[in-house]
Amino acid sequence: MKRLRYSAAPQEAQNINDEEQSLPIALLRFLRHWDILQIATFDDLAYEDTVVFLIQHLDPKSNLNDVERLLFQYFTEQTNSDTFSVEICLLIKLLAGDVFESFRDYLARNNPRAFTTPNSNAHARARGLLGRHYSPRSSTR
Repeated sequence: MKRLRYSAAPQEAQNINDEEQSLPIALLRFLRHWDILQIATFDDLAYEDTVVFLIQHLDPKSNLNDVERLLFQYFTEQTNSDTFSVEICLLIKLLAGDVFESFRDYLARNNPRAFTTPNSNAHARARGLLGRHYSPRSSTR
């Protein structure tokens, strides 16, 4: 399934093939695109350690604020400074939005049960039980 993705990035819309793109590749693409540390042009392996850090620390129950906190924590450790300019803070927040969307989509594709509520499971089970016990029966023997 192909979808057209619009991002806050200053580029045109890009096609992303969801089934073929893995989470680490998507994260690496976003990190290189936003290039917060401005090292992607000099190093082909830039941000691979960031991808590993994110995958190790992202929880399936993470929300956008958790992703922002993780990214701020990581970039604070990398720059040895806990203060960022307004532009860098905005870039980190936009990057966090892209990372969160990609992570949420990855979870939805690979673990669809993670997004079902207990009530919807109970409702589906009740429908199945009712359908099995109260379905029309044929009278032919």
